[in-house]
Amino acid sequence: GCVNVLMPIELTSLDAFSEGAKVKLEWTTATEHDNDFYTIERRESDSTWKEVDRVDGAGTSLSELWYEAYDESPLSGISYYRLRQTDFNGQSKLSHMVAVKREEVPFAFPNPAPSGTPITWKVGEFQVFDIVGRNFVARVTDVVSLPSGSYLFVAESGSTKVLVTP
Repeated sequence: GCVNVLMPIELTSLDAFSEGAKVKLEWTTATEHDNDFYTIERRESDSTWKEVDRVDGAGTSLSELWYEAYDESPLSGISYYRLRQTDFNGQSKLSHMVAVKREEVPFAFPNPAPSGTPITWKVGEFQVFDIVGRNFVARVTDVVSLPSGSYLFVAESGSTKVLVTP
């Protein structure tokens, strides 16, 4: 006789892309059978996979469904993502991988910063300019001696405005 084996899901698309400071993953399924949840996994530089998010599945569905999830703390450079789909019985299957290339987005914190508070800069070397374009000497990791005012922190990968308050 003929045995009808139902696949847990029929994945029709999987995409990942940078969206601001996050990476957004989107996928669609044509059908789902006993689908409990999806785990979004990211490949770290040492080739291990790390869970970055989890999304509930639809159980059983015969219509097209759209999903989205976010990596709230993505890595810079090229990262690889995949879905791990887990059934109600605990069995899981892996999707193909998708790659995302992210440029490091510069930012400083805290922002605004009370005068005399260390300002930590996420990207290595930077320069600091005041509102009239004067360059301030700045160490690589933090800035403590800036008087109150608006400053532009400039790095090779971009710039960000920082407000130093009294």
